[in-house]
Parts: sequence; C-alpha cells; structure tokens
Amino acid sequence: MHLDALTLYRDAIALYRDAIALQTLLRNLICYFINEMLYLVWARALWLVLARIKL
Repeated sequence: MHLDALTLYRDAIALYRDAIALQTLLRNLICYFINEMLYLVWARALWLVLARIKL
C-alpha cells in the first residue's frame, strides 16, 4: 500500500512537470507568433513610409 501511494505521488509529480512544460511551450509559441505579427506590422509601416517618401 505504501508503494502504491509512492507510485501515485511520483506519477502526479511527472504529470505536473509535463503540464508545466506544455504551458511553457504554449507560452513560447504565443510569444513567437505575437513577435512575428509585430514584425510584419512594422515592416508594412516602414514600407508605407518609404513609398510615401518616394512619391
């Protein structure tokens, strides 16, 4: 019985670590996509400014 409780405890810790790793991965992906969108907006704005200067 003691070993079963210990095994459940270890499994719970492993699941908790997996959940933290998944949360970190999702956060990194979201930050990456936000940075990509900001980069595209910045590039578009810069392109519009350069086009206006040429005109």
